[in-house]
Amino acid sequence: MLNLIFRFKEKSFVIKESNNEMVLVPLTNQIVDMTNVMLLTETAAVVLKSLNGNKSLKDICGEMVNDYNIDIDVLEKDVVQFIEKAIEKNIVEEVFFNNIS
Repeated sequence: MLNLIFRFKEKSFVIKESNNEMVLVPLTNQIVDMTNVMLLTETAAVVLKSLNGNKSLKDICGEMVNDYNIDIDVLEKDVVQFIEKAIEKNIVEEVFFNNIS
């Protein structure tokens, strides 16, 4: 999974950042859904902001390991777990590229 590329579905959420945390409020038919508010840790918020559809999870982890005092294997495991949950909650989507020669 680390070689996959994802994109944050930011148009589907209202985002509020405060005190090193990010709050995501889903939008349903352009109306906020306060029953499904999600609070992300600082690390999860950094991962989510990095999901621009251009970098693999491995690339993102490589960038983050320099900023956090954490073992790369632990970071990669945590990022994969976060992405799996984000997929379940429809927060992110995998990016597929057409190889046109």
